[in-house]
Amino acid sequence: SVADESLIYPITGDINIGDLADDGAQLRPHIVWFEEPVPMIGEAVPLVRQADYFVVVGTSLAVYPAAGLVDFAPLHVPKFIIDKKIPAADGMTGLSGLKMIEMPATEGVKELIRLLRGS
Repeated sequence: SVADESLIYPITGDINIGDLADDGAQLRPHIVWFEEPVPMIGEAVPLVRQADYFVVVGTSLAVYPAAGLVDFAPLHVPKFIIDKKIPAADGMTGLSGLKMIEMPATEGVKELIRLLRGS
């Protein structure tokens, strides 16, 4: 719901103008839009610090604070970015060990699995 972020519904198709939540407000995807605060960024940092792998799918790595999570991954951890157009890495930190997979997510995740399995 655009009025109450705690109203979350399973959606299996498109959301259209006029599709309303129980509170009467417009339904919206359960995602973070550009310039919106990331609700659980504080909880994400300790998890990233414990990561065995760090994978970023479909982002410009330009929207903070989420883009900064890569900086919290341990230096030795393999890092992957999957995007149909890999952004320029100018000025980005924490990218030691970064493997770029320049493909749409539907193909790139399959490629990542292949790489991790070593086949």
